[in-house]
Amino acid sequence: MISSSAITSQTSFHVKPSIFDLVAQDSMSELIQPSFRKIINYLSTKNPEKYGWMSKWVDECFLGFNVLVQRFCLVHCSASFSELMYKLRRVATSGDPRSNDRLPWRQEMLSLLCLTLVPHVRNKMEAHVETQRNTESETKIAKILKLFLFLSSLSKLVHHIFYLTNRLETHSPLLKLCGVRLTYATDEYTHTNRFVSYLTTLVQVGALSVQLLSTWVNHDTDDVILSPGGGRGYIPAPPPGGLTTSRAPVPNNVCPVCRKRFRIPTVLATSGYVFCFQCIAERVQTSPRCPLTGIPSSIEDLIQVYSHK
Repeated sequence: MISSSAITSQTSFHVKPSIFDLVAQDSMSELIQPSFRKIINYLSTKNPEKYGWMSKWVDECFLGFNVLVQRFCLVHCSASFSELMYKLRRVATSGDPRSNDRLPWRQEMLSLLCLTLVPHVRNKMEAHVETQRNTESETKIAKILKLFLFLSSLSKLVHHIFYLTNRLETHSPLLKLCGVRLTYATDEYTHTNRFVSYLTTLVQVGALSVQLLSTWVNHDTDDVILSPGGGRGYIPAPPPGGLTTSRAPVPNNVCPVCRKRFRIPTVLATSGYVFCFQCIAERVQTSPRCPLTGIPSSIEDLIQVYSHK
């Protein structure tokens, strides 16, 4: 007589993960970096002397943090942080899904690169394209990056469709590149490895924290547009005495950085000053602070001003 656990385990090997679970874990992985950035911005605002340098290198700090977390999850659970949340695990394409063995070294290293370095490079590309998007003339590099990002998104969509129609075993081109596919972690696997069970619980708590932080980030973003006053998202009036004597006599229609008439006027939400989009975008990317007040800022704090003529 076959036990119920054996039936469950055997069924899990043949049931392909739901596309909804796969898309949900992809979305979960995309929430981690904004939440991390929010924490760094909070720390650098509260204690700029101690944590101010982290706001300048926030992407690199997250890369290091992400490498540690994903490496830990891959070694002990053969899954990424977000995959573990949905009880998924990675197995080699040519491997036996019933095996509880660790991923082969090659697949493990490729998975680590695709989970950490690839998103980091992609975010840098998207930031560069976003900076160039509203300029008068896009550079050739920006056009190439835009085309690459479009093809990347198209490839992901095609993989989703082929996965739904059972033409591919993976829903993502990165998984195919790594030579792995996702499967549900069986109860037998979880119970055998008690550490995995504890780590799954920890990941669920961490995922809830990430979602709460994501809500905080989105709430602040809405405040930038909707809040009539108060809150970090509110665009304050420029503080009196914020300019030095040498920079004070600047006309209202002149950018404080380039000293020319505004081209695509843009408000820096953290300080309330208006700049040219190109000027302030370059400044906060090289030094993530308001050039006039020194308040920690990022490209996400820029709001374009549209005037009706």
